[in-house]
Amino acid sequence: MAIEWDDPALDRPLEELLAGPWRPSGCEGIERTYRFSLGPVGETRLQGPEGEFLPLTKADPGSSLEMHLQLYVASQSRKAAFVHAGVVAIEGGALLIPGPSHSGKSSLVFALCQLGASYFSDEYAILDPQGLVHPHPRRLALRGSDGGQQRLSPFQPGWTVGSEAIPLRGVLLCPFVAEARWGPQPISRGQAVLRLLENTVAAQLAPEFCLACLSRAVVGAECHAAPRGAAEMAAQDILAYFSASLPPRDQGQ
Repeated sequence: MAIEWDDPALDRPLEELLAGPWRPSGCEGIERTYRFSLGPVGETRLQGPEGEFLPLTKADPGSSLEMHLQLYVASQSRKAAFVHAGVVAIEGGALLIPGPSHSGKSSLVFALCQLGASYFSDEYAILDPQGLVHPHPRRLALRGSDGGQQRLSPFQPGWTVGSEAIPLRGVLLCPFVAEARWGPQPISRGQAVLRLLENTVAAQLAPEFCLACLSRAVVGAECHAAPRGAAEMAAQDILAYFSASLPPRDQGQ
């Protein structure tokens, strides 16, 4: 994929975007090109690979581009299944928090990382055919009380960022419910796989492949469905539970 722009005002936001999980490619062929241009009245526009104009957030054009790039990769990849989920790591295993956009994944991931969990992603869990979870260290998208969005780099003092694939330790279906207190409420791995499949981008395009990745990943994982209240309190309860209940596990198992 190629990204083109002429407006110097886009240098910083696009360079910040490309400093995340994206890497330069040595590939000579270009399959898709995204181009920023100025419209008739000076507005910034994002043109897609087919010449179509894509939705663009004026306040943060880099985030809009990132959304389109990620969605394309997530839908077309057949090397891994991409699940809408927040992911952190604790004691060598991944905790996966599936859910659609605006479901509170990022705030819970942020709270968990503030307490010492390693950051993997706040938007996609990447599960390969061996069932391992890969890091996708994109910038966190945190929403304030005014509804505005802040993008936060995970590469900051006091945080650790995942750099290699690890086994899945737990699947947490934890929708926000005001005043709720998170507590472990087990569900079957089959139930967890179905809920993960609901949040898998390519589930309809490659159902057998995605199902195989998810089924392999949950082998040996704890799966819970329980509401949670404030992210800070839920993070304390989640880490306390998994720190006590899950012994370290070798990645080769």
